[in-house]
Amino acid sequence: MKVFFWTNFIDKLYQNDGIVGGIGVQMSFWAKEFVKHDWKVFTFANKRYQYDGITFLKLYNIRYLSYFIEILLSIAYLLYFRPQLICIRGASRSLFHLSILSKIFSVKLIMFGASDTDFIPGKELIKSNLHRKMYQCGLKMTKYVVAQNECQRKLLTKHYKEVRTCIIPNIWVLQKSSFVEKDIDFLWVSNIRELKRPEWVVGLAKRNPQYNFTMIGANLDKDLYKKCEEEASKLKNLFFLGRKSFAEVNTYFNRAKCFLCTSTIEGFPNTFLQSWSNYIPVISTFDPSDVLKKKSIGFYAENFEDLNKYVSEMMENKNTYLWMQNNIETYFDKNHNSAIMYFNLIRSFDII
Repeated sequence: MKVFFWTNFIDKLYQNDGIVGGIGVQMSFWAKEFVKHDWKVFTFANKRYQYDGITFLKLYNIRYLSYFIEILLSIAYLLYFRPQLICIRGASRSLFHLSILSKIFSVKLIMFGASDTDFIPGKELIKSNLHRKMYQCGLKMTKYVVAQNECQRKLLTKHYKEVRTCIIPNIWVLQKSSFVEKDIDFLWVSNIRELKRPEWVVGLAKRNPQYNFTMIGANLDKDLYKKCEEEASKLKNLFFLGRKSFAEVNTYFNRAKCFLCTSTIEGFPNTFLQSWSNYIPVISTFDPSDVLKKKSIGFYAENFEDLNKYVSEMMENKNTYLWMQNNIETYFDKNHNSAIMYFNLIRSFDII
């Protein structure tokens, strides 16, 4: 059996590119899980090579002809390798031609949702109006879609009624961690841009000088990045580290006591899973499928004042902290185990 993961983000992750986001992380985990189950796994990179059982194929990028070249390469690769399955993640113009080619070549195509905005027409995180329309048309022609949470499934039902969906949260590998000897009170990790509200972390550090805060994030908004960096330099308890590779980021999660999320919108953040894999509770302004409230594995803050209140409660109430850690251990393996989620995917869409 052969599967194509239609992305070049897995390669960026392996090359320790600090700008790699959730799509690359999740596609990498899924690719590894398919390898474990004896699939031949293919994806794209700037050069051809093999690593971790994955075959990376060269994806040419010629300016002004990139989309035309992508279509020709798609046809060539599908003809030559004859995969049974294609997986693509997030809103992308590529879904348009893949949805057509998958029907022509009788290949099962699965689209994995990333952000909730992927399923709100007009709100997708795509700059070009033409590419947004192409993606929307492609999604209408795509039969199988994986939603990360109940909100995404409802949005799909509302806007794309003919799509067959299943809910599969992001996957991760559980890592043992301990509360003792940790030197980071609150960790914030995200690509720095407006919808992530990094300035809220600066505000929390100002209001809570008794705790230390660490910020990690790539520069996607130069003005906002510079502003946060300058504000952090004035505070003794706020450490602004900028861009770090995925491997480096995980070492900071190992040192953290609590993770902060200040986003206005997400899908199912990989950073939540990095936290929970280390038994670290979360304080967040976004709660996918109300999991923080239902499972008691963190605090959901509706506004900045709530966020500030929970910062103190998380550090001062040791019993609450330990209770949340125990809940994380119970919840994590049942809901984010990669092997379990693989079989859920296979059964939901009759892949084998």
